[in-house]
Amino acid sequence: MASDAPTDLPSDNSEITLVPARCHCSSNSFLVPFRKADLPIKADACNCNSCRHATGTMAVVAVRMAGAPFRPDGAGAGGENVKEGELQRADLSGLSTYNVSNALTRYFCASCGCYMLYKSSHSDGADATWSVSAGVLERVEGIFKVGWHSYVGDTLDGGFADHYRVQDAVELPRYLGDVDEPGKQTVPSGWKAERLVEKLKHKSSYSGTGEEDERLAVYCQCRQVSLSIKRETGVPAPQHWWHVGGKNGEKVRYMTGYCACNDCRLSSGSIFTPYLFAMRQNVIDNRTNEPIQLVFDSDSASQPPCLKTYGSSPNTYRSFCSTCGACVLYYKTSREGGELLDVSVGLVDEVEEGSRAERWLFWYGKVSHSQGGIDKEGIFTLEEGLRLTHAVPK
Repeated sequence: MASDAPTDLPSDNSEITLVPARCHCSSNSFLVPFRKADLPIKADACNCNSCRHATGTMAVVAVRMAGAPFRPDGAGAGGENVKEGELQRADLSGLSTYNVSNALTRYFCASCGCYMLYKSSHSDGADATWSVSAGVLERVEGIFKVGWHSYVGDTLDGGFADHYRVQDAVELPRYLGDVDEPGKQTVPSGWKAERLVEKLKHKSSYSGTGEEDERLAVYCQCRQVSLSIKRETGVPAPQHWWHVGGKNGEKVRYMTGYCACNDCRLSSGSIFTPYLFAMRQNVIDNRTNEPIQLVFDSDSASQPPCLKTYGSSPNTYRSFCSTCGACVLYYKTSREGGELLDVSVGLVDEVEEGSRAERWLFWYGKVSHSQGGIDKEGIFTLEEGLRLTHAVPK
């Protein structure tokens, strides 16, 4: 931890706004600096494979900071003017790091798994650029807005870009790759990659029984957690809300949706955390070809070695990959005896099904716990996009 005053802030520090940020377990709390002149900052929603599989979310929204974070006990916590020498750099030792490339270091909480910070290095020797996960900020209104979607091409089916469409009455651009790429291309809503369209033509549709051993692959970025979701066969019981379909020969799909509650937000780093709901008997650990072991099982040592479990509240558990930080599971012992699992949708193998896996997943048209959500405008945007994408009635 640096003990000297920061040197990379503007000479007049009244230009800086500080916003508190923390993870769920509060092992890591910071003051995040933003330049007032840049607010609200336009941030991209990155749909790339690395971001989705390293976090478990459908897209990463990281907001550019005015330098590295500060200790939470520094002056100016309420955003007031900051005098030179009053702030100290934060201690990042409670964060684990994961590098997909030499240019980008990702930081997540070693205790609860929350993705918090991103540091981009520059080959030209310029100072590193810091960004913060939007979901860990204490407030977002007036701080940032999603300005565009990047790397939509990686999703093969449009992914989150089709769900989060319009901001301030403007359709957000959807770039196949990076917005800074030469010859950058955009795609319209409803876009699907031709290779995915061809694959799906040869797969069984929603109707018909198809192959009973058909599976949906889900895995984290480092692939130390590799799971398969089995098809549910037969007609589900009426009380099994997590199953959709199954009548008249229709294949069962898994109920899937976004949660905006503070617990999910601060455990994932994402304002909107996407889960599919499936019984444990259908969530297979590919190492053993058996249903995944959970923390309360007598054979819990048979879990994937890198799967770390955090008790976020009594009898409530969240599991994440301790290597790459991906959110993997959420479950409660009070719900179906702990057998009903929430599986992070960002881990879905996009190559076979597209990132939204619509042959498998039924996307719910409302955001759960929206009343307590930190981003009211974003919730409206997301629900409108869900309605348009999946023909959900108002």
